[in-house]
Amino acid sequence: MNPLTRLKHAWNLFTYEENPKRTERTDWFKVKAERMEVKINLTQAAQKITGEIKDITVEHNVFKDGVKGMKILVDLIEKAHDTMDEVEWYAEKAHLLRMEHKSLADTYIKIAEMHITIYNMLHDKMVMLIEETKSKGVAVPHEMQVIWDYEHEKLIKEFAEAKYLIEEYKKMGY
Repeated sequence: MNPLTRLKHAWNLFTYEENPKRTERTDWFKVKAERMEVKINLTQAAQKITGEIKDITVEHNVFKDGVKGMKILVDLIEKAHDTMDEVEWYAEKAHLLRMEHKSLADTYIKIAEMHITIYNMLHDKMVMLIEETKSKGVAVPHEMQVIWDYEHEKLIKEFAEAKYLIEEYKKMGY
């Protein structure tokens, strides 16, 4: 069997998982068979977004100086997701470029880490706003709590994935 035929048979052995992220992911690998070597580039489309919360303001029954407050804006959650997308983008690009453009890959990892800092600031502010509201004896409306619990869980998973990408890059010591 010639090397190209072997490569075609080997291709059927590859499996992949669905891309759970909201960003496209790419990678490459090399396959060697006898005297032949082929570089294979892979691109996997981003997960399709089926819905998006654009802007929701929840007002609590609190009055201060004649103005109804405290308002918790869900745009903080959206911004935190966007920031995690940025972390993942930079970290994934760093992994792809690590062999050919180490300096650029190192820069991308540093930028990803900066976005982690931004995310932590946003996360801390969201948690503080909810805790502050509860400590004043104001009940967070059930609908807002459900949204927060759901989005918070998603953010924690995204954060773990992004941190993993950064730590794996550092472990590899390129």
